Amino acid sequence: MANGGICEGPPGVRPGSPFRNYVAYMRDPEGNKFCCLWPNPEYAQGMVIKKD
Repeated sequence: MANGGICEGPPGVRPGSPFRNYVAYMRDPEGNKFCCLWPNPEYAQGMVIKKD
């Protein structure tokens, strides 16, 4: 962002996402859009850990 990029969606867990990944969207100065995704470890490798 310091070099002219634009935030297209701040970092965070997206509501409605079935895997609740941590995601951010940005656009570079040339207009290319990027999606940065960090997988939720509770859903890694198809394993779901439920907490009460």
